[in-house]
Amino acid sequence: MKKEILLFTGWGATSDVWKLIIPALCDCYQVNCHTPSWLSESTMSSSLQDFDQYIDEIATSLENSKYVLAWSMGGLLAIALAKRYPSLVEKICFISSVPNFVAQGDQFAGINFNWYQAFVQQYQQQALRTLKKFLTLQVNGDEFAKGTLLEMKNLFPFEKFDLTECGYGLELLSKLSLRSELMNLDCDTIFIHGQQDAVVNPQAVQHAAMTTNSPLYWIENAGHVPQLSHSQDVLSIINKVFK
Repeated sequence: MKKEILLFTGWGATSDVWKLIIPALCDCYQVNCHTPSWLSESTMSSSLQDFDQYIDEIATSLENSKYVLAWSMGGLLAIALAKRYPSLVEKICFISSVPNFVAQGDQFAGINFNWYQAFVQQYQQQALRTLKKFLTLQVNGDEFAKGTLLEMKNLFPFEKFDLTECGYGLELLSKLSLRSELMNLDCDTIFIHGQQDAVVNPQAVQHAAMTTNSPLYWIENAGHVPQLSHSQDVLSIINKVFK
C-alpha cells in the first residue's frame, strides 16, 4: 500500500500550485490535496475565522498517518494539525514556510511587519488587484520568473475566490505564532526554501530549521514558488526526505 501524502497550499492559491510534481508523487504516494476554504470547490464547512475548528475538520477527514507537504501559509495548518493530532502526521516538509510569518519587532518573523500592514490595507481596498500583484512578488528573484508568473496567472481564478475567506487567511498570518508548537512536535520536520524568496525571509527559515534541528535544503536562484519554477529540484529533495 502506498504511503499517503497530504498537500497544503498557501494563501491566495489553489492546489494547482502542485501540478508539476503531483504526477511524479502519485507514482510513489497516495496524494491528497487539501482544498482551502476560499475556493468554491472546497468541501470545508469550517472557516479560517475559527482556526481550531478548521483544523478539527481537516483531522476528521483523515484516517491514517501521513506525510505532509506544506507550502507557505499551509505550514501553519500542518503545524497545528501535527500538534493537535500527532498520530496523523509522520513527517512535515515545509516549502517557503515558517512558523511565525508576521510579528512586530521579531527579527525571525518571515515577513516584514510594516510591509504586511500596508499589504493588508491594499487587500481591504482592492482585493482582486492585490491578489494579482502578489503573484509578481512570489516570483521576484527567480531565474524563471517570467514563465512561472505566466503559469500562476493561468492557474489561479481569483474572480471565483471567496475574498472574505481570503481575508481571514491574512488575519491568521499576522496573529498566529506557532514557533513553540513547531519546536515541540513529535514528527520529523524538513525545510525547502528558495534562496531568492522575496516573500518569506530566508533568515527566518534558517532560524526555524536551526532551532528544531531540521534539515534545510536551499534551491538556488528560486523564489517563493520553487515547486513550480524548480519542480525537479523539489521532487529530488522530497524523494530523499520522504522515505
